[in-house]
Amino acid sequence: MKRLFGFALGALVVFMNVLPLKAQSVYGVEMVKENDSVKQLFPDGTNILNTIDTSKSEFEKGKVAIEITINNSKKTEVVYVVDNGSANTIKTELIDVIKTKASNLASYNNLYQSVITNTNEGIVYKPFDTDISNSLEEVKALTSGENGSFDTLLSEANSKFSTDTVNKVIVLFVSDMGSKTTDEIAAIKTQVDAYKTAGVNVIVYGLGLADYTNFDNVFASTTKYQTTTTDLSTISFESNIVSLIPSNKTAVATKISFDNYILNNFEIKDIVASMGSASMDESTNEIAWGVGNIKANDIVTLTYTLNTKSVIDESLINVGRLRTNRQIVVTSSGIERGTYPSSDRIDDEECSPVIKLTEATVVNPDTGMADYIIAGACILAVSLVGILILNKKNEFNRL
Repeated sequence: MKRLFGFALGALVVFMNVLPLKAQSVYGVEMVKENDSVKQLFPDGTNILNTIDTSKSEFEKGKVAIEITINNSKKTEVVYVVDNGSANTIKTELIDVIKTKASNLASYNNLYQSVITNTNEGIVYKPFDTDISNSLEEVKALTSGENGSFDTLLSEANSKFSTDTVNKVIVLFVSDMGSKTTDEIAAIKTQVDAYKTAGVNVIVYGLGLADYTNFDNVFASTTKYQTTTTDLSTISFESNIVSLIPSNKTAVATKISFDNYILNNFEIKDIVASMGSASMDESTNEIAWGVGNIKANDIVTLTYTLNTKSVIDESLINVGRLRTNRQIVVTSSGIERGTYPSSDRIDDEECSPVIKLTEATVVNPDTGMADYIIAGACILAVSLVGILILNKKNEFNRL
């Protein structure tokens, strides 16, 4: 019994002395500026954003996650408006044309399409969330609605756009202008002009109208086409839409450099590129990101983490502003597209998130051996108490 007691006591002492060794002292980080402003790289809107990913950062443990995004995209929504009155005698053929064009556009990221039409029971709206072909085949099967209700459909289409959409496009097919008064025509024109002013791109096709006078008046501010019902090959809105989004970018490459205070006090780790390859060039102390070709309406990202070293320059604690990178240089096909900050301002301009070092704190790991040590210590403590009780009981029995 004495041997067992001695073993348990010795094991408990070992466990309780090992446990504090699992705790570690780390220097923390505080976020001063979360991101730099968006910088434009190309005239068509391609830009770069340099920010801290707060969801992946652990500031109290000295870990800062940085995300650099090259955005070659503009969120685009296209709503096809099909006038489904009985005057539309080519609905089947028209839907097939839309299906072909919409399927081609579906290859672009960040581009969303839907269709609005009318039946004798009201307005039908179908987003192309899954299968474009099935959605449009369902439109084919709908019963005809009222002639000349294109203005109501236009208003409904305009209400479907998301607030964060950059390119808002309505492609309208009109088969009948309806029996509208002069005042009604003027009111619809005002409505259409207001869409244009608000940044909505309206593309209109008049399908074999007997008289285009009101059509040309109402849609004077839009991109409009007169189309015969016997030749739908002139319907080519696809190119109109593609012209609104950023084009393909070729052989894109990026270099990210760092100030000495980052290199000396942080480890640069977890370098991951969503496209191409990225690594730390030890000869230049730069991250070299060979992005490659970026497709139209695509977004690519580079992420890395800054982790405080166990020994740092303590004179930096709680003073100064530390740039998370010194400079970013972006090229395409060997041509410089953006340098932030510019080389003549590199010593006094911040074009990155900003952090500062904070005092060291003692942190216990959340998982790992410490969990087993704590559990083991608890079990041994209970066992030791049990041994003491049994020992006392045996002594009492001997008496």
